[in-house]
Amino acid sequence: MATLKLELGIGDTESFGKETLSHIHRNLSADYVVAGSYFAPYEPGKPIRVDIRLQDTAAGETMASLTDTAAEADLSALVARSERNCAKSSAPGGRPHPPRGIAASQS
Repeated sequence: MATLKLELGIGDTESFGKETLSHIHRNLSADYVVAGSYFAPYEPGKPIRVDIRLQDTAAGETMASLTDTAAEADLSALVARSERNCAKSSAPGGRPHPPRGIAASQS
């Protein structure tokens, strides 16, 4: 994904446009892309916030926008919840399945 971002001149972003998603689909054969951001405040005890977008590269559209927060000690639970919610959003009828061909972007 990093090489493709350089080749396409894609900057750090929380989501991708239809044309960029089409390039990702063709070049990586990925069905979905997960993009987003996080905010970790400098104050101890303040929750960490994540904003995640699950996008369908073939259709060129956002399938889900997820926002969640957790204490630093609960990061693994936050990641697990986010993964489950993305899997539900990408599955027919909302039933999770093992995703194939997911390209992740970190902002």
